[in-house]
Amino acid sequence: MADEVGTIEGQAIERQDETFDLSAKLYALDESGHIELPTGSKAVIHEMTGHEQRNFLNKGKQMSGVAMQELLSACVESINEQPLPVNPQDRTKFLLDMLSGDRATLVFQIRRISLGDDFRFSARCTNPECKKEDMWEVDLSDPEDFPIKRYPNGTMKVLEYESKIRPGIKIRYTCLDGHAELTLFRKRASITSLTDLELRLPHAFDTKTSMWVPVILQKLPEVLIKEMRDQIRDNEGSIRTTVDIECKNCGQQVTFDLLTVPDFMFPNMTS
Repeated sequence: MADEVGTIEGQAIERQDETFDLSAKLYALDESGHIELPTGSKAVIHEMTGHEQRNFLNKGKQMSGVAMQELLSACVESINEQPLPVNPQDRTKFLLDMLSGDRATLVFQIRRISLGDDFRFSARCTNPECKKEDMWEVDLSDPEDFPIKRYPNGTMKVLEYESKIRPGIKIRYTCLDGHAELTLFRKRASITSLTDLELRLPHAFDTKTSMWVPVILQKLPEVLIKEMRDQIRDNEGSIRTTVDIECKNCGQQVTFDLLTVPDFMFPNMTS
């Protein structure tokens, strides 16, 4: 039997017997998204809520990496059909152990499933003689613009190569993961051009002792440092998150990394 819930012009308004759960409809997440990561792992994600978005308005959380970590913790359901650990500490460690290419891909795809593929943002031209602020538009759906590059050995963290500049020298390094990312965040104020390489713990193979010995980057010739950077760039998995746009004012090509654009995870009213 219907319940009487109010009147209009003296006539009763009746509610139907079936239950109408507003909370279930209002706060339900969209259907989960299935995505592939640079390591080849399969992930299931869902959209973020206002809580995760607000973290990106908190400069402290954003600059320390906490905003990104909490986003992944809340929105990643499973990896390779295995649900993430329920215990908060185990969950945090699991996500920090993931390689950076996978983590960046998750953030990028969570943004897409949450806010769509049309992204409009305001930013200044990086040309010192221009610096004009303008509105830019990006379509996040094109895989040719935002390709995913695979890690050569899946989830294996340690890679090595043989130097072409110094034949017979082998270099081994560790791919960046979430732990190294947080270290980069903490060192941001005093970061040097070698910090990112130091975090990869480069070692060289000593044929006399048959041991891997640490590479002291400060003593390494620039030509070998460049080779190491090139090898890392070519072999580490990633998703491209940069866009090249021509400034409407000066005509110079401007490059933006979308993951660092303030509006990316929390668009303003013009986005």
